[in-house]
Amino acid sequence: MFTIISKKFPFIYKKNLLLLFFLFVSLKAENTVPKLEDLTLEEKIGQLLIVHFRGEDCNKEALQMIYEAHVGGVIYYPWSNGLNSPLQIQHLSAHLQAAAFQKKNKIPLLISVDQEGGVVNRLTKGMTLFPGNYALGQTKDPQLAFEYASASANELLAMGINMNLAPVIDVNTQPCNPVIGIRSFSTCPDEIVRFGSKVVEGFNKAGLIATLKHFPGHGDTNSDSHHTLPIVNKTLVELEKVELVPFKALASQTPVVMTAHLLVPALDALNCVTFSKSAIDVLRKEIGEKGIILTDSLVMQGVLQDGKTVEQAALKSLQAGHDLLLLGGKRLLNESSEFELEAKDVLKIHQFLVNAVRQNLISEARIDISVKRILALKESYHLFQSEEDDLQLRRRELSLQKNQALAKNIAEKALHNLNEDLKISFQNPRVTLIAPDILKEELEKTDWLTPNQNVQVILFDANLKEFQTVLEKCQEINVCVFFFYNHKKYPNHLDFFNFIKAHKNSEMIAVVVADSNIQHDLADVTLYTYSPCAVSLQCAKEYLMTIFEE
Repeated sequence: MFTIISKKFPFIYKKNLLLLFFLFVSLKAENTVPKLEDLTLEEKIGQLLIVHFRGEDCNKEALQMIYEAHVGGVIYYPWSNGLNSPLQIQHLSAHLQAAAFQKKNKIPLLISVDQEGGVVNRLTKGMTLFPGNYALGQTKDPQLAFEYASASANELLAMGINMNLAPVIDVNTQPCNPVIGIRSFSTCPDEIVRFGSKVVEGFNKAGLIATLKHFPGHGDTNSDSHHTLPIVNKTLVELEKVELVPFKALASQTPVVMTAHLLVPALDALNCVTFSKSAIDVLRKEIGEKGIILTDSLVMQGVLQDGKTVEQAALKSLQAGHDLLLLGGKRLLNESSEFELEAKDVLKIHQFLVNAVRQNLISEARIDISVKRILALKESYHLFQSEEDDLQLRRRELSLQKNQALAKNIAEKALHNLNEDLKISFQNPRVTLIAPDILKEELEKTDWLTPNQNVQVILFDANLKEFQTVLEKCQEINVCVFFFYNHKKYPNHLDFFNFIKAHKNSEMIAVVVADSNIQHDLADVTLYTYSPCAVSLQCAKEYLMTIFEE
């Protein structure tokens, strides 16, 4: 197969972007939506798969998935697809789409990414990094949510990304939630509707496919479905008053809804939502979702309980009523890249599902329903039509400065100081900045790490348990600025800060910069950024300078 491809389409391997680009545009200009009867069973099954591959260009592995597994979409991750610059991403997207359009039926790919803003940004280089949902909610201005979504969508579209797995509309009612937290707009369902609707509107108007997640709501859990299967023990009445409110309000406006790997006994006492026909029936019949229903990643441990394989999880998800299956992101479990699904694994899953149809474990008529929805989605977002030329990227660059100003405006309006009237007087204060190393990349983009003889910087392992050796590195401290990152996931950070306070002089001024709420009496100055992004950390620095008086 690959010998044929490389001989017939050698430009794919030479990565001649210019040729690819003009071919891609001409192919798209001529293309029409294929009829269902013109697709083989193998092609239909492939359309149900959104896959991940390793490579910074359209390599052999990607081509194998496109030509042999007939995949309907891909998802990008920085640890395997480079994502080093807008140009690299644009080239990658163009190559992938050009390869897809070499096929007989010329069906474009869904090219997706998790670009939620804030704590979840897969694309971090050469584009605007916006504060996330909770920061938007703290601005109290839904119009900023619309402006953010429009700006972010245009940047993604300029790189050939046509689908964002956002926004998160979970209601974060569990203070100890380690996986949602500031990814949510609010603890209030109505506020989530106010801001979520504006994000969806912004994505829709720009022409980017939006995805509501995670149905029926991952906000009231104290565990992470990447690692286990959380249980939501609420009655249906309780769910309807809180978790389901945003989905009922926004599903009709949004083309895709992603489900969560949760066990919700009120919906199904035996099956997790991913495998539950009754849960999908609620989403279809009561919530009114008429578009695509997408699984969360089927490599997550929350869905691979009791020895289930990814193949089995894929089949059970389709039997429950899902349209699209997300395959990828094993690295999110902090496992090595060797554990990621490869082309051979995707081909195995694809063949397993083809065989399942032939063995009457699921009907081809049921597969046809999902394929029709997927083709309709691609048609409605004009993916079969010709794209604008590569001036699109230059237009994006021209608007980048404006978008960065918008991000700063959001960060400034979200910033909250618990000690608003406090002023601190110091002559030549000796400042020690202490932060988890997970924030290093973002801090390096700010003024926090600018060399200064009166400022000492200490970065510690985010999983640090023994604090004494780090503390011994500290010089005499007048002011300690301590950065918290997701203290629900890393409770040891609070232990470390309390250890510092207990072992340093009583006159030390303690300053906390936190991305989420912590105990109110923890420090002399507490700044909530509600975002770990550089723009939010820089705003905290600038604000802090207004507190200190010489």
